[in-house]
Amino acid sequence: MPGPVVAIGPHGSGAEALAARLRLGDPPLVARIAGGRVVVDPRTLGEDELDAAAAALRAALAPER
Repeated sequence: MPGPVVAIGPHGSGAEALAARLRLGDPPLVARIAGGRVVVDPRTLGEDELDAAAAALRAALAPER
């Protein structure tokens, strides 16, 4: 299915760790890994889910404490 995706390059502890943080977030966000990047496909999100998905991405990308 063609369309836009969000691809996040290598980050801190790696793509696998970032994908895991996204899955474990609230709300969980399912992503795939392609070419060493975490790929999020917004085509599967409803208009009312976009803000929550963006917040989940921000939380997963925040520095670990």
